[in-house]
Amino acid sequence: YSYSYSDGSRSGDYYDYYDDYYSYDPYYYSYSSHEGPMSLVKRPTKSERGLQTGKFLRLIDQDPGALSFCDFALFLTSQRDFDRAERYFKRALAAEPYDVRTLSSYALFLESVRHDYDAAQKVYLVALDSPRKKKKHASLLNNYAVFLKNVRSQFQAAEVHYKKAIHLDPQHCNALGNYGLYHKRITRDYDRALFYLERAADVAQFAEDQIVWRRRFHRLLREIRDAGKHKRQQGGANASGSGASRPGSTMRRY
Repeated sequence: YSYSYSDGSRSGDYYDYYDDYYSYDPYYYSYSSHEGPMSLVKRPTKSERGLQTGKFLRLIDQDPGALSFCDFALFLTSQRDFDRAERYFKRALAAEPYDVRTLSSYALFLESVRHDYDAAQKVYLVALDSPRKKKKHASLLNNYAVFLKNVRSQFQAAEVHYKKAIHLDPQHCNALGNYGLYHKRITRDYDRALFYLERAADVAQFAEDQIVWRRRFHRLLREIRDAGKHKRQQGGANASGSGASRPGSTMRRY
């Protein structure tokens, strides 16, 4: 998974173990995966975590709103304090029930940490029904598209939401890249897949995103070339075999 702030800045960790990349909104974020995360930054020590916790609590005292509660929930998630994180997600929603940033963050939390897919979908739908559509909500549409594809296997609905995300933000590299991977795996339209993967790499604002999507693009190119080479080799072998079986052939069959 690849996670990014809604304002365009980056989280500390990203994951290159899955073909689909989520867009998240964390301050500190490092969900675990069964295949293990690849951390790009040093994890804070216990004393550093204490200082960071104090900083978040002071911010909450100064501004007890959805933004502060959600930031702290995401920080707690990064520290694997999941129960406490969920309480602060709920406090954020109590303060502002239709805050799309909090809703999309909590939906991904329910999906990726709790594996409560029905609850996650309900929260996604509440977020999608919010009347306040902004450019940054392309991340929400992208995440829900990945959810529909990977969890629900609702491929047509997933494509609809990929297109909505790209329409809302044509520079959203994860939506573009994920849509490319959708074409690679679902429609097998490799021309479209290559187009969107290359586009994702071209518009990515951060070096790690550029590397990830450029690598995906070149990987698919290699797979296409290898498949063509294998097909040609098979064709040659079949031609040789058919020649050996023709009457009058000078080749011996063993």
